[in-house]
Amino acid sequence: MGMRTGLACRIASGALLALVSVLPAAAEDLTIQGSTTFNAGLLAPYRADIEAASGHRLAVIPNKSSLGLVALFEGRADLAMISTSLQSEVALLRQERPDLPFSQLRNFVVSRTRVAFAVHPDNPIRTADTGVIKKVLRGEIDNWRDLGGADLPLRVVIVREGGGVQLTIENALFRGERLKPRNPVYVVLGSEVVKAVVRDPGALGLAQLG
Repeated sequence: MGMRTGLACRIASGALLALVSVLPAAAEDLTIQGSTTFNAGLLAPYRADIEAASGHRLAVIPNKSSLGLVALFEGRADLAMISTSLQSEVALLRQERPDLPFSQLRNFVVSRTRVAFAVHPDNPIRTADTGVIKKVLRGEIDNWRDLGGADLPLRVVIVREGGGVQLTIENALFRGERLKPRNPVYVVLGSEVVKAVVRDPGALGLAQLG
């Protein structure tokens, strides 16, 4: 079943991070962990080209941005993939791990993509202004009839804490305010958002465009 995307969009950054002076110069395996958004858009389609150009073999573990950073600090990854700003990820991680050497991180912006609010193919709603989106994500609107659609509960599909898309929306639209939708549906990975929306006519998914 195809998926259409609509509603308001914002820009999210895709970046690779490394700790100071940890990357090997000689060709060997490099482990990369983190954002599924970054992996799907860049590493998966261009992995062979990257390996050929860099001389390194890549072991890629897509999970989510925050897990990639933790793996980098703990020595389980040589590079971390994030799909939001480094500042956002550090602010979140600092709450639980203030002891980590954040000043040693080096950030390399690789690309930019758009955040999309995905809806079920049968949902006729394709546009909404920013004010309405904010009300949905604050839990002030929880039915599609308030957006001009069917009388159907509106459920927001979102990656659990630490996902890059979620952090981008919180910072771009809410100035750091946490999202509090009335009927959240939490998934583990960004790649699961669209799958959940396809199964639920009342879902609104926080995902990347495409």
